[in-house]
Amino acid sequence: MRLHPKSILRMSVLFVWAICCQSAMADDDILFTDSFADVKGRVIGQIDGKTEVAGEPATRRLVPFMGTSPLADGKLTIRALEDPVTAGFDGQPGVLAISFKTVPSVATYCGFVYLGGVTPDRALSLKEITEAPNLQNLKRIKLKFRFRATNPLDDGAIGATYGCRLEPLVDNSYASRLSFGSIQATDKWQSFETTLDQGQNLATFLKTVASATPAVYKLVWGQVGPITNYQPGDTLLIDDIEFSRVSP
Repeated sequence: MRLHPKSILRMSVLFVWAICCQSAMADDDILFTDSFADVKGRVIGQIDGKTEVAGEPATRRLVPFMGTSPLADGKLTIRALEDPVTAGFDGQPGVLAISFKTVPSVATYCGFVYLGGVTPDRALSLKEITEAPNLQNLKRIKLKFRFRATNPLDDGAIGATYGCRLEPLVDNSYASRLSFGSIQATDKWQSFETTLDQGQNLATFLKTVASATPAVYKLVWGQVGPITNYQPGDTLLIDDIEFSRVSP
Protein backbone atom coordinates (compact mmCIF):
# COMPACT_ATOMS: atom_id res chain seq x y z
CA MET A 1 0.00 0.00 0.00
CA ARG A 2 1.30 3.43 -1.00
CA LEU A 3 0.74 6.35 1.38
CA HIS A 4 -0.48 9.67 0.13
CA PRO A 5 2.19 12.45 0.35
CA LYS A 6 -0.04 14.44 2.70
CA SER A 7 -0.33 11.42 5.01
CA ILE A 8 3.45 11.05 5.09
CA LEU A 9 3.83 14.74 5.92
CA ARG A 10 1.23 14.51 8.68
CA MET A 11 2.94 11.48 10.19
CA SER A 12 6.31 13.23 10.07
CA VAL A 13 4.90 16.26 11.88
CA LEU A 14 3.35 14.05 14.56
CA PHE A 15 6.60 12.15 15.01
CA VAL A 16 8.61 15.36 15.46
CA TRP A 17 5.98 16.70 17.89
CA ALA A 18 6.16 13.50 19.95
CA ILE A 19 9.94 13.67 20.15
CA CYS A 20 9.82 17.33 21.24
CA CYS A 21 7.24 16.56 23.93
CA GLN A 22 9.32 13.66 25.21
CA SER A 23 12.40 15.90 25.35
CA ALA A 24 10.51 18.63 27.20
CA MET A 25 9.20 16.11 29.73
CA ALA A 26 12.75 14.89 30.35
CA ASP A 27 14.06 18.34 31.29
CA ASP A 28 15.14 18.75 34.91
CA ASP A 29 12.99 20.90 37.19
CA ILE A 30 15.08 23.89 38.33
CA LEU A 31 14.69 24.44 42.08
CA PHE A 32 17.25 27.22 42.55
CA THR A 33 19.72 29.01 40.33
CA ASP A 34 22.20 31.88 40.72
CA SER A 35 24.37 33.24 37.90
CA PHE A 36 25.68 36.22 39.97
CA ALA A 37 24.96 38.46 36.97
CA ASP A 38 23.47 41.22 39.16
CA VAL A 39 26.09 41.48 41.94
CA LYS A 40 27.22 45.02 42.83
CA GLY A 41 30.62 44.70 44.53
CA ARG A 42 29.83 44.00 48.18
CA VAL A 43 32.76 42.75 50.28
CA ILE A 44 32.46 40.87 53.57
CA GLY A 45 35.39 39.35 55.43
CA GLN A 46 36.94 38.47 58.77
CA ILE A 47 40.28 39.33 60.32
CA ASP A 48 41.03 37.00 63.24
CA GLY A 49 37.30 36.63 63.89
CA LYS A 50 36.29 40.27 63.47
CA THR A 51 33.81 40.82 60.62
CA GLU A 52 34.29 43.74 58.24
CA VAL A 53 32.11 44.89 55.33
CA ALA A 54 32.65 47.37 52.50
CA GLY A 55 31.38 48.32 49.05
CA GLU A 56 27.84 48.43 47.72
CA PRO A 57 24.77 47.02 49.51
CA ALA A 58 24.71 43.23 49.63
CA THR A 59 22.75 41.27 47.06
CA ARG A 60 23.68 37.86 48.54
CA ARG A 61 23.72 36.47 52.08
CA LEU A 62 27.33 35.50 52.75
CA VAL A 63 28.78 34.70 56.16
CA PRO A 64 32.51 34.22 56.84
CA PHE A 65 33.59 31.97 59.69
CA MET A 66 36.86 30.90 61.24
CA GLY A 67 38.48 29.29 64.23
CA THR A 68 41.77 30.93 65.16
CA SER A 69 44.55 29.66 67.41
CA PRO A 70 46.47 31.49 70.16
CA LEU A 71 49.57 29.75 68.79
CA ALA A 72 49.24 31.39 65.39
CA ASP A 73 52.03 33.52 64.01
CA GLY A 74 50.27 36.16 61.90
CA LYS A 75 46.65 37.06 61.20
CA LEU A 76 44.03 35.07 59.29
CA THR A 77 42.13 37.29 56.85
CA ILE A 78 39.47 35.88 54.55
CA ARG A 79 37.15 37.77 52.22
CA ALA A 80 34.12 37.20 49.99
CA LEU A 81 33.51 39.57 47.10
CA GLU A 82 30.32 39.83 45.07
CA ASP A 83 32.48 40.44 42.02
CA PRO A 84 30.67 42.30 39.19
CA VAL A 85 33.75 42.53 36.93
CA THR A 86 35.36 39.09 36.62
CA ALA A 87 33.92 36.95 33.83
CA GLY A 88 32.34 33.65 34.76
CA PHE A 89 32.29 30.36 32.91
CA ASP A 90 29.95 31.77 30.25
CA GLY A 91 32.19 34.78 29.63
CA GLN A 92 29.71 37.17 31.24
CA PRO A 93 30.74 39.31 34.25
CA GLY A 94 29.58 38.34 37.72
CA VAL A 95 31.00 35.70 40.09
CA LEU A 96 31.40 35.00 43.78
CA ALA A 97 35.07 35.29 44.77
CA ILE A 98 36.19 33.91 48.15
CA SER A 99 39.81 34.41 49.08
CA PHE A 100 42.59 34.19 51.64
CA LYS A 101 44.16 37.62 52.06
CA THR A 102 46.64 36.77 54.84
CA VAL A 103 47.53 33.31 56.11
CA PRO A 104 48.91 32.58 59.61
CA SER A 105 50.97 29.61 60.72
CA VAL A 106 47.99 27.93 62.43
CA ALA A 107 44.20 28.10 62.07
CA THR A 108 41.61 25.53 63.14
CA TYR A 109 39.10 26.10 60.35
CA CYS A 110 37.65 28.80 58.11
CA GLY A 111 35.33 29.26 55.19
CA PHE A 112 32.24 30.93 53.82
CA VAL A 113 28.52 30.25 53.99
CA TYR A 114 26.24 31.07 51.05
CA LEU A 115 22.50 31.33 51.74
CA GLY A 116 21.26 32.69 48.41
CA GLY A 117 19.91 36.19 47.87
CA VAL A 118 19.13 38.78 50.53
CA THR A 119 15.40 38.77 49.76
CA PRO A 120 13.16 35.87 50.86
CA ASP A 121 12.20 34.97 47.30
CA ARG A 122 15.86 34.44 46.39
CA ALA A 123 16.92 32.58 49.54
CA LEU A 124 18.33 29.06 49.31
CA SER A 125 15.06 27.65 50.67
CA LEU A 126 15.07 24.23 48.92
CA LYS A 127 11.60 23.47 50.25
CA GLU A 128 11.59 20.37 48.06
CA ILE A 129 14.07 18.80 50.50
CA THR A 130 12.22 19.92 53.61
CA GLU A 131 8.89 18.61 52.33
CA ALA A 132 10.24 15.14 51.58
CA PRO A 133 13.32 14.33 53.72
CA ASN A 134 14.03 10.85 52.41
CA LEU A 135 16.75 9.11 50.45
CA GLN A 136 14.64 8.60 47.32
CA ASN A 137 14.06 12.34 47.06
CA LEU A 138 17.75 13.14 47.51
CA LYS A 139 18.57 10.76 44.67
CA ARG A 140 16.63 13.04 42.33
CA ILE A 141 17.97 16.40 43.54
CA LYS A 142 21.17 17.55 41.87
CA LEU A 143 23.65 20.26 42.87
CA LYS A 144 25.81 21.86 40.20
CA PHE A 145 28.20 24.83 40.10
CA ARG A 146 31.24 26.07 38.20
CA PHE A 147 34.53 26.88 39.92
CA ARG A 148 38.02 28.13 39.17
CA ALA A 149 41.09 29.25 41.12
CA THR A 150 43.06 32.46 40.80
CA ASN A 151 45.74 34.28 42.77
CA PRO A 152 46.29 37.97 41.94
CA LEU A 153 49.40 38.06 44.13
CA ASP A 154 51.24 35.14 42.52
CA ASP A 155 50.34 33.65 39.13
CA GLY A 156 52.59 30.70 39.87
CA ALA A 157 50.64 29.81 43.01
CA ILE A 158 47.21 29.34 41.43
CA GLY A 159 45.35 26.29 42.72
CA ALA A 160 43.98 25.12 46.07
CA THR A 161 41.66 22.54 47.63
CA TYR A 162 38.35 23.45 49.26
CA GLY A 163 35.70 21.44 51.05
CA CYS A 164 32.08 21.67 49.95
CA ARG A 165 28.97 20.80 51.94
CA LEU A 166 25.25 21.55 52.35
CA GLU A 167 23.76 22.27 55.77
CA PRO A 168 20.26 23.01 57.04
CA LEU A 169 20.05 26.38 58.80
CA VAL A 170 19.70 25.03 62.36
CA ASP A 171 21.67 25.15 65.59
CA ASN A 172 24.94 23.23 65.30
CA SER A 173 24.34 22.82 61.57
CA TYR A 174 27.80 21.35 61.00
CA ALA A 175 26.74 18.17 62.83
CA SER A 176 23.94 17.79 60.26
CA ARG A 177 26.07 18.59 57.23
CA LEU A 178 25.81 16.77 53.94
CA SER A 179 29.46 16.61 52.90
CA PHE A 180 30.51 16.34 49.26
CA GLY A 181 34.22 16.01 49.92
CA SER A 182 36.73 18.39 48.37
CA ILE A 183 37.24 20.15 45.07
CA GLN A 184 40.66 20.85 43.56
CA ALA A 185 40.50 24.26 41.88
CA THR A 186 42.94 25.14 39.08
CA ASP A 187 43.25 28.06 36.66
CA LYS A 188 40.65 26.41 34.38
CA TRP A 189 36.88 26.50 34.86
CA GLN A 190 35.53 23.17 36.09
CA SER A 191 32.07 21.83 36.83
CA PHE A 192 31.02 20.22 40.09
CA GLU A 193 27.91 18.05 39.81
CA THR A 194 26.35 15.49 42.14
CA THR A 195 23.01 14.20 43.34
CA LEU A 196 22.49 14.82 47.05
CA ASP A 197 22.33 11.14 47.96
CA GLN A 198 26.07 10.96 47.21
CA GLY A 199 26.83 13.16 50.23
CA GLN A 200 28.22 11.77 53.47
CA ASN A 201 26.34 11.92 56.82
CA LEU A 202 23.01 11.20 55.11
CA ALA A 203 21.15 9.72 58.08
CA THR A 204 21.85 12.65 60.40
CA PHE A 205 21.08 15.19 57.67
CA LEU A 206 17.70 13.62 56.92
CA LYS A 207 16.82 13.22 60.60
CA THR A 208 17.55 16.89 61.29
CA VAL A 209 15.57 18.07 58.27
CA ALA A 210 12.58 15.94 59.28
CA SER A 211 12.55 17.20 62.87
CA ALA A 212 13.60 20.85 62.41
CA THR A 213 11.92 21.56 59.01
CA PRO A 214 14.46 24.26 58.10
CA ALA A 215 13.27 27.21 55.99
CA VAL A 216 16.72 27.87 54.54
CA TYR A 217 19.84 25.86 53.68
CA LYS A 218 23.43 26.95 53.33
CA LEU A 219 26.11 25.96 50.87
CA VAL A 220 29.57 26.02 52.45
CA TRP A 221 33.08 26.15 50.99
CA GLY A 222 35.92 25.92 53.48
CA GLN A 223 39.44 25.06 54.48
CA VAL A 224 40.71 21.52 53.95
CA GLY A 225 43.69 20.35 56.00
CA PRO A 226 46.18 22.74 57.65
CA ILE A 227 45.98 26.44 56.82
CA THR A 228 49.54 26.24 55.54
CA ASN A 229 48.09 24.51 52.45
CA TYR A 230 47.00 27.99 51.36
CA GLN A 231 48.88 31.09 50.29
CA PRO A 232 47.95 34.78 50.49
CA GLY A 233 45.86 35.63 47.46
CA ASP A 234 44.39 32.14 46.95
CA THR A 235 40.91 32.78 45.55
CA LEU A 236 38.06 30.46 44.64
CA LEU A 237 35.66 31.76 41.98
CA ILE A 238 32.12 30.35 42.01
CA ASP A 239 29.57 30.72 39.22
CA ASP A 240 26.25 29.26 38.03
CA ILE A 241 24.99 27.56 41.19
CA GLU A 242 22.03 25.34 40.41
CA PHE A 243 19.84 22.88 42.32
CA SER A 244 17.51 20.83 40.12
CA ARG A 245 15.24 17.82 40.40
CA VAL A 246 15.94 15.11 37.87
CA SER A 247 12.90 13.89 35.96
CA PRO A 248 11.94 10.28 36.82
